[in-house]
Amino acid sequence: MGNVWVHWPHAQSPTQKSATSAIGDLHASPARTRATNSRFLDGAFPLCASGRPKEPPLHAQTSNPPRRRLARALIVVGLGLIAAVALAASAQRLALWQVVRACVANTELTGQAFPCLKVEIGAGVERGWAALRPPLGNPDTILTPTRQVFGLEDSWLRGDDAPNYFAAAWAQRGLVKTRDGRPPSAEWVALSVNSRAVRTQDQLHIHIGCLKPRWRGLLRAVGAQSPRDTWSHVGALANRPDYRAMRVVGADLVGINPFRLAAEAYAHEGVDPADQLILVIPLGERPDAGEFLILTGRSAADQLREAPGAEDFIDPACRT
Repeated sequence: MGNVWVHWPHAQSPTQKSATSAIGDLHASPARTRATNSRFLDGAFPLCASGRPKEPPLHAQTSNPPRRRLARALIVVGLGLIAAVALAASAQRLALWQVVRACVANTELTGQAFPCLKVEIGAGVERGWAALRPPLGNPDTILTPTRQVFGLEDSWLRGDDAPNYFAAAWAQRGLVKTRDGRPPSAEWVALSVNSRAVRTQDQLHIHIGCLKPRWRGLLRAVGAQSPRDTWSHVGALANRPDYRAMRVVGADLVGINPFRLAAEAYAHEGVDPADQLILVIPLGERPDAGEFLILTGRSAADQLREAPGAEDFIDPACRT
């Protein structure tokens, strides 16, 4: 595999410096790489007269596999350390993206998703996703692309060729755990994406959790009254007076693109898709029936009101 590119901000904290030095220089300059290779060849594998490395002795050959396993283990530990420090440093808006890169690198190297929960890149990194949970703070389970996508402002998400990240997030709802350690009932699972004003990371991610009890009855009623495949006005909900709702039908969200549909809700009013909140919940007591409610609302910065976000609607720990 190629080099693992890990970028820390110019002003590093002591913890970040320690993490970086602990795993060495993952992206060395060409001159440094040549020097390292030269030392390696001159030591373990001296050159013969032809200029090529001599065949290593038998004991060296037999000891290589354990060494390779040790090297891989050290790299995995280093990647995990980078990911933990990066995601813990919430002031860095690209910290999540660095964690995703570490997860992809480890998956390609060892087949293990650590420090993520799952990584799916079978169709290529550009079309893959990673599911993870931050090491600190709330147990917020998220799903994010393995390609760099800043947020809802990326028009690629609304295109026909974009992967169905919402369907992937719905399929991974079992990663969320309730107090007793079991997955929540599918009828209360909710998916949400924050607006540009609310998000803390500039890497698109879908929050997976449970709809808070205060919204369950209300949004079920909204879904029952909403026409299919047509946006309707809902009125005031969390911190905003003008929400829109649409009822859609599609088993496991297959063939449904909430990114594109939500952008159409305010298309004639000039609202930037990056300034919207998106919430997707199943309707009815049988989520396998394939009915979902898509809710969207304006979530731009406002001097008078706090912009609504996923945490207004979702409990990531599914406590109730």
